[in-house]
Amino acid sequence: MRLTELFGRLSGPRVFSVITVVLAFAAASACGRSAARLEAPAFTPMMGLPAFIVECRNTTDGPISPVNPIDALRLDGATIRSQGTVGSLLGGYPPDVAPGKRWNYMIVLHPGTVTRTSNVGLKPGMFKTDWGVPMEKGSHTVAFQCAGEWTAETSFDF
Repeated sequence: MRLTELFGRLSGPRVFSVITVVLAFAAASACGRSAARLEAPAFTPMMGLPAFIVECRNTTDGPISPVNPIDALRLDGATIRSQGTVGSLLGGYPPDVAPGKRWNYMIVLHPGTVTRTSNVGLKPGMFKTDWGVPMEKGSHTVAFQCAGEWTAETSFDF
């Protein structure tokens, strides 16, 4: 049966019912896709700078390191990739994160370049990264890619 014949046989309430079912499936499918995205990062100003706590998730089949998981950020629609970090952790590296598990990570945005980075004062087991970004005073949007997965976008004022 051709599609035109099917819709020719459906009229009035039947057409409305078919359209409702199709839209319900489409909405459920879209919700399923967006549910996989990480939640929006929590805005937490730190020393006058915009800082965010991102809940990361290990979506791989194996354990991964919780240190420096931020691959990129999207600031005002422009993607900025990580340049990598160099350093050491007092007391050594923490244990890897098992598949399916979550952990929190803090990112502090600095206008321009970063001259320092430190985990002093953070909760045990939480780490942070300082990112130098092209940012001026005003309203902005940001999203982070943590362990390969993007957060929802959030707005903030600097």
